[in-house]
Amino acid sequence: MPKRIATISVTVIRENESGKRVRKTIEPGKAYNFTDAEIDQIKGIHPTALRKPVNETAVEVEEPVEGAEDDDDDLGTEGEGEDEAEATPAKKAGGKKPKAKPAAADADDDI
Repeated sequence: MPKRIATISVTVIRENESGKRVRKTIEPGKAYNFTDAEIDQIKGIHPTALRKPVNETAVEVEEPVEGAEDDDDDLGTEGEGEDEAEATPAKKAGGKKPKAKPAAADADDDI
């Protein structure tokens, strides 16, 4: 059975082991193993209701290896060989601009 991810709330009805019909609702963003017939039926009703999983398996995080060096622990502490952008914290955007200085009353206009 192909695994698909629901983009909207989808309800399927299946028979369980005892032959009883069971209703299952799949929430948006959740993966579920649909049958080929269910996929065809859902696509006929709402073509964009299901999508193939793209990066869902890529979110697995590898465990750190013991004895491996962690290079990003000392960012900005050595100072040599680092970019200015990495060593300098970012400035806040926006804020008030300083007022312009008034022109001097006795300024010379002779240029």
